[in-house]
Amino acid sequence: MPVVSRDVPLIIFNMIVGEWIRLKIKREETARLMIISPWLSDVLFPIRNFGFNSNILDLGKHFKVSDFIRELYILSRSKDELIIVTLDYDSREVDYKNPKRFLNIEEQVNQARRNVTELRLLVLLSDYARIYLHPRNHAKVYITYYGAYIGSSNYTVGGLYNNDEAGVYIPRSDPMYQQALQLAMRIVSENGVREVKKSELEKRIQRYISEYPELESMVSYVEREF
Repeated sequence: MPVVSRDVPLIIFNMIVGEWIRLKIKREETARLMIISPWLSDVLFPIRNFGFNSNILDLGKHFKVSDFIRELYILSRSKDELIIVTLDYDSREVDYKNPKRFLNIEEQVNQARRNVTELRLLVLLSDYARIYLHPRNHAKVYITYYGAYIGSSNYTVGGLYNNDEAGVYIPRSDPMYQQALQLAMRIVSENGVREVKKSELEKRIQRYISEYPELESMVSYVEREF
């Protein structure tokens, strides 16, 4: 049955690890992970904080969503159900990510910096997942083969760790799971949603650099990190 919880990082961690185990141990072939979030970051999961201990799977001391998606792609060799949906940077309907909405140049640079960090993550993930930009979505929906989570949390450090968030976890055995899956698929197929490739994401980064030269050194640092 569905579970209402405020322990968002633990739920998301278990969903992710469960999907990895399904492919790694059970040898199933198709990976399913949908992350629908207006904002994204490469959230770090410290393994010791989640009580995970296995002599079969070595997750190391921590892992990030980029590590996990790469592993899922390697195991399944398919992007079909590895899907990331986030808010479009050039949306005319919702301007949350548009630096020009700020009058102060410092605030513009800060927003552009956040966008570039997110775009670099999407460039990395585009090798292993399908990336979609949505013109207005504010929903936060996470889907794996075993369950779905719908709540208030963006897939960011703030959304998973710092903010006071809540949501509902729905196991696959509950009829509402199919409703959650259908909701996620409808979001992906709504008017104005576009699948984007690595080249377009990289062009967006370069556009921000040309508009805000202060970002050039920061982008070089992010590239080294990835």
